[in-house]
Amino acid sequence: MELAWWHWRVPGCGLSLLELVVPSFIIIWFGLGVLLVGVVMLVAPGLAFSAQITLAGDS
Repeated sequence: MELAWWHWRVPGCGLSLLELVVPSFIIIWFGLGVLLVGVVMLVAPGLAFSAQITLAGDS
């Protein structure tokens, strides 16, 4: 199964919304990183899975 752009956007929105419940100001950065991968996948859909994970972790 190949991940599409929206597979990254849904957890990114979930993590960003979780920041409203958990006032730690840390989870928002993970959410923004995952949302960034969703945007990159929308522009370059052929990105390898290892590159996706690396981009999500480095953001």
